[in-house]
Amino acid sequence: MTTTPETARPKYAPVFEFDSEALRCPFAHFDAAREEAPISWYADANFWVVSSYELATQVLNNNTDFSAEQCIGEKADAVWTRMIELARENPETRHRIEGYGAGARRVLLFSDPPVHTRHRRIINRALTPTAVRRSADNMRRIARGLLDDVAAKAGEVEFVGTFAEPYPMAVISAVLGLPDEDRQKLRGWVTDLNSMIATEDMSDDNIRELSKTRFDFDDYFNAAAEDRVRNPTDDLTSMVVHENEKSPERMSRDDLMMVYQLLVVGGADTSDAAMSRMLEDLATNPETYQRLRREPEKIPNYIEGMLRVAGPALGIFRRAKADIEVGGEQIKAGDFVWLSFAGANYDKSAYGLNADKVDLDEDQTTRHMTFGWGPHLCIGAPLARQEMKVALEELTDRFSAIELAPGKEYPPPYRPSFLFHGPATLWLKFTEDPDHAAKPIRSGP
Repeated sequence: MTTTPETARPKYAPVFEFDSEALRCPFAHFDAAREEAPISWYADANFWVVSSYELATQVLNNNTDFSAEQCIGEKADAVWTRMIELARENPETRHRIEGYGAGARRVLLFSDPPVHTRHRRIINRALTPTAVRRSADNMRRIARGLLDDVAAKAGEVEFVGTFAEPYPMAVISAVLGLPDEDRQKLRGWVTDLNSMIATEDMSDDNIRELSKTRFDFDDYFNAAAEDRVRNPTDDLTSMVVHENEKSPERMSRDDLMMVYQLLVVGGADTSDAAMSRMLEDLATNPETYQRLRREPEKIPNYIEGMLRVAGPALGIFRRAKADIEVGGEQIKAGDFVWLSFAGANYDKSAYGLNADKVDLDEDQTTRHMTFGWGPHLCIGAPLARQEMKVALEELTDRFSAIELAPGKEYPPPYRPSFLFHGPATLWLKFTEDPDHAAKPIRSGP
């Protein structure tokens, strides 16, 4: 058993260093690292990296020895601490951190049982299967409206900005019952909030802007929540508020703001990254696109396969509560552990010799780790799956072909992030089917 962390440069290091080539295909780096060692110490960033399916699921299922609380990594913890310090120095924001919004919020993704169990129970009562199914019609209307914009531009568009970003933002805004005109503002907040945990070092000026974003976000959703208390509706903002009010173990208003933050960030950033990556794949694999046109019933299998081999979420942190052995390595209490979904999803011991391939004829639903694992499995996964299914159904129905736009940059630049994976921009050319006729929108997924 190893007790002293190894310091040799691991294969995955370029991903955490934001190397542009590594960001395009981080999966290969974590796959190669797993072949050398399924768990290793990354000395440059001071945390462990787990890249095997067996060990990653072992840690994610172990809430006794590993914590999700305050485990967004040392860098993000440092940013949070500095944000509080700078807010205290500013007379305009000092009062905001004396109580409300003072500390890191332990909610859902960032909480442990039994707190996590109580919070999840409240959200599950609001985000029901019926509520998800009911949103399908609106998703289809939103997708069709955005695809009208694609067609109006003669079919050649920058896909991320034209569809991949606005589509999930519009969907989650509609589900939450937020005004259409606020979508751009919400999108900006999502980008800023994600910068805390997934990008390069931040200056004090950047952190001050992040602090302003956080307070603006809280003010916005606090006002929305107060309005729903007085004027109940059937949107998710209202349902979460009222389910919380009815609960004997209700969340604080501060924690409620974090729930909305996770719903918006999770509902927007991962979905747009996934959609962009899928369309890049379809543009470069026309035979797959044509098969999905002929056999739309294969779309769910395609989605699950792509979520596994090119998923938008590359991993998540946990923090050891006590000294514990994992995979022959001695983890010390307080150590951060990065659980690489990118590595685990390519593990041949779990997915066979063709672990790096998408098989349209294999039902892969729920077998990958992109939505997490165990008690912290993504609560919005059913909504995200339906969102992507509707989008691909509409795309394949309307356009006879998708290809890379001629004369544009390829490979495209990828997000400078070790948390989210997807193209930052993606130029595509869409050929509209001359025989296309939009089908009536009907209820149901």
